[in-house]
Amino acid sequence: MSGLFELLEFTTSDDYSFTVNARDRGALAGRRTSLKVLKDGQLTPDMVSRMRDEARVLSRLRHPSMVHLFNLHSYRGRPVLEMEFLRGLSSAELISTHPNGLPAEVAIKVARGVSGALDAAYNRPVGPSDQPMRIVHRNVSLPNILVTVGGAVKLIDFIMAKGSFTDRMAISFVAPATARGYPAPELAENSARATEEVDVYSLGHVLHHLLTGTRMNLIGVEESHERDAASHLDNLVIGDLPADLAQRVITLVRRMISFQPTKRPTHREVVSELSDIIKHAGFGADLARFAEDVVAPQYADRELVPPSHHAQWREASFLEEQQPDIPDLDAAITPAIAEQRMRDIVKNNGWSKRIGEIQDLVIASGYRPDEPFLPVLDKALSPSWKFWERSPEADDICAALAMVVQSGSPEVLARARALLQHGSTDVRRAAEFVVAQYEDM
Repeated sequence: MSGLFELLEFTTSDDYSFTVNARDRGALAGRRTSLKVLKDGQLTPDMVSRMRDEARVLSRLRHPSMVHLFNLHSYRGRPVLEMEFLRGLSSAELISTHPNGLPAEVAIKVARGVSGALDAAYNRPVGPSDQPMRIVHRNVSLPNILVTVGGAVKLIDFIMAKGSFTDRMAISFVAPATARGYPAPELAENSARATEEVDVYSLGHVLHHLLTGTRMNLIGVEESHERDAASHLDNLVIGDLPADLAQRVITLVRRMISFQPTKRPTHREVVSELSDIIKHAGFGADLARFAEDVVAPQYADRELVPPSHHAQWREASFLEEQQPDIPDLDAAITPAIAEQRMRDIVKNNGWSKRIGEIQDLVIASGYRPDEPFLPVLDKALSPSWKFWERSPEADDICAALAMVVQSGSPEVLARARALLQHGSTDVRRAAEFVVAQYEDM
């Protein structure tokens, strides 16, 4: 059976995932779309959960500078995000052809679009509760900011994002590797920190990089950080802006990259200041002229590699060969059915690779039981003389702890405390996380 999609072109790739443009073969035959796929080496419970959380974020938030989600597909529990088809270039690609920086109008408008998206993600009320999701992107960087051939600015890749929403799937016992963009200095002490100041700091670096073509490398303690920042900003000349407006931009960047988070402006303050600078500079409303003169020609001249010849074809070919899982709409997934299917999945070692299927059952049934996962924890605690009981893999134990972390039951707490002495560092960290959560309940 042929798959739902025909692959057209591989576009972006990072440590965790890749994106490929495709054409729909199904009910929306001919529609072009972009598919985001986890790499084979990243099909861990945490990354699968992060991909699903990214889908939840994108499905609930709408902003002109955020990529739009069409659907979340599942291939035997492997999530694939189907998003709007974007034709354009990343800011990193634009800087590669503008080594001295982009025109001030372009750089400021790009930063204004991104700041608006970040403000919406962090502050906009959503859902029945009418509460903000407090989404922090945590990887605001040149490769994750696109300018389309039509002049739109798009912030992409929310897979490292954190936030506050009730059905969040990802429970990160071990923080992911620090983003390669512009991490805020406070992340050196707590890489899991999730406040808007983290994204404000990164965007300040982005704006400076777009204006100058140069990356600031600010490291060390507060004194050296502020001294190095001053060396970059004190002599910065923005020639295509009036002097008073250029100084306002420099002052804003200086505040955004302050070592102390409390000295940085909020997203809303950044949006307001950049909007006012754009207004007083007399810039137009969009980037249509720049897109027509620069983005579109550069995009048209890019080197095209047939998908089947691409290095990542092997990882993506299932999209052309397989159909995504289709829920059985005629048979409701009751809590009892969901629990039994979960038990069947966790019977064998290595079941954590199927965590996506378990999460599908949780969503379909609205039921998140402890019972299927307690035997996994019990086996992990079995005495060594019970040689006939093979101990679960560390990934399976961590996945089981992630599934029961929200239960609040004394049975779970007792097992988590016992696992604090486990031989695996990852398991000990996961157990510490669970115990800490219970103490806060």
